[in-house]
Amino acid sequence: MRCIYESLAMKYRLTFEKLRECTERDYPVIHVIGGGTKDGLLCQMTANSCDRTVKAGPIEATVMGNVAVQLMSGGSVKNIGQARKIVADSSELKTFEPKDTDKWAGAYEDFLKVV
Repeated sequence: MRCIYESLAMKYRLTFEKLRECTERDYPVIHVIGGGTKDGLLCQMTANSCDRTVKAGPIEATVMGNVAVQLMSGGSVKNIGQARKIVADSSELKTFEPKDTDKWAGAYEDFLKVV
């Protein structure tokens, strides 16, 4: 199982690097939403492989987003900023800080030789 998680974390890093290259921007935090937030090991491995802080949550992001849009369209919420604040205040986010980044950087170089 660990092999699968490590492979996913490396693929996330590859995709993250491509995103940075395409947008010419850096992203200091990676936000994981939905069911993937329940898996702390995968979130930690993502933080490690990408050398970025990972914020996990909310689990029910789709539902919360839908409710936020409904509230905006009904006029109860004025703008996307207010909607985001409501969602953020309504859910608990878990934070994962990168660890062992030198080890993960070496593993990523090996991964690139295979893909």
